[in-house]
Amino acid sequence: MVATGLMSPPPGCAVTVPADGDQASGLASMLADLLEANRRDFRVRRWVAGRLRGPVVFTASDRDVSVTVRFDRGAVTVVDGAAVGAPSVAGPWLTMTRVCSGRCSPARAWRDGELALAGPGGRARATAAAYVLSVPSSFYRPPSADPTVRRLARATLAATLALVAVGGFTRGSGSGYGCEDRWPLCEQGLLGGLLPRPEATMVVEWSHRWLAATVGVLAVVTAVLAWRRRRAPGVVGPAVAAVGVIGAQAWVGRLVVARDLDGDLVALHLAISMVVVALVTVVVMMAGPPPEPAPSGGPGRRWTVALGAMAATSLGLLLLGASVHNRYFPGWPLMGATAVGGAPRALHLMHRTLAGAGLLGLLALILAARRGAVPGTERRLLVGATLAYGSNVLVGLAHVLTEVRSSLVVTLHLVLAALVWCQLVAATTHAVRSRSVARGSGAAPFPALTGGGS
Repeated sequence: MVATGLMSPPPGCAVTVPADGDQASGLASMLADLLEANRRDFRVRRWVAGRLRGPVVFTASDRDVSVTVRFDRGAVTVVDGAAVGAPSVAGPWLTMTRVCSGRCSPARAWRDGELALAGPGGRARATAAAYVLSVPSSFYRPPSADPTVRRLARATLAATLALVAVGGFTRGSGSGYGCEDRWPLCEQGLLGGLLPRPEATMVVEWSHRWLAATVGVLAVVTAVLAWRRRRAPGVVGPAVAAVGVIGAQAWVGRLVVARDLDGDLVALHLAISMVVVALVTVVVMMAGPPPEPAPSGGPGRRWTVALGAMAATSLGLLLLGASVHNRYFPGWPLMGATAVGGAPRALHLMHRTLAGAGLLGLLALILAARRGAVPGTERRLLVGATLAYGSNVLVGLAHVLTEVRSSLVVTLHLVLAALVWCQLVAATTHAVRSRSVARGSGAAPFPALTGGGS
């Protein structure tokens, strides 16, 4: 007997009650409704259900209620009562509802002993049936969060920072011309230039180029996926822009080789890499869950502007340092407190003075964050940037003590500066999102209850 008024089942799915006309149990109704919704909304669950054969019993052990779900070539029937000899899934009613609603996965419930599987030879069928009847956690994920794109963006960001490190080592070790004037392959390399000869400078430059190609591939995949999914606002633009900027960076890299490592082009090459770091960092932040709205008593717009200004200062400091990185001037931190010695010495003094001012600015922001209602994410990013910045000041001292001869010190100096820039961009983006949510123009703060995915 098919119950009426309980659901509008798709073809092949029905709720059947006992022949005496009693209403279907609550468990039967719940499972039937879930089957209808899951088969409609989740493709993988629909595919699994279409390949299951035979009955599976679901028992709410604390209510002594059992329901048999029969799978038969895509047709599914939910019947009150336990089929004899069928594999079963048993557990408390509350656990059943948590699993079916997506608040707890079947695997976790079994691991914690809240659900039990029984029945000879049917454990795989029972496991698959429980999967079909469960709602994926993505069902409750805010529509502005896209963890897949965020994971790809994080991988792209990590690869980009690694590329910055290798690029710094390439410059610091004098390996920028390791492949001579051929690009993107190496002059007189192995396999027609596809692989390097066993020479240190060529191996370093070859590694730099192929890591750059890896970053490009990751950025393209991230942009394509973000474009196709369009789940998180504010992600597609920077993701696509990163691809274009990486293309421009590759072109400038070619010019660097063609013009014998021209200093201005090398600095431009580094500046473009920092733009890539910023764009990918924005993608990582925008693809994550929406932040809590900025509190009405919080620091407000001035805080966001201050974070952005500090990020811009860190970038300027990085680029200024890149322009004088290979020039040695004794004395630290003020080189005798004089700028005598021409433009290079003046630039070096400006770099060190700005570094000191930047450290004071970061400390002031941390104090302001402690006094104001600043979100924890922004505080943590700010502290991380300050720690990296302070460490970099000490690395700058080591840079002077080694007379600018250590490639490792050069590399570490650049990487720490890039990490400061990255974290300040992330903090600024988070602050912008928090204000957007507070104004009501950001993503809804409540989980979406619309299906999608698998």
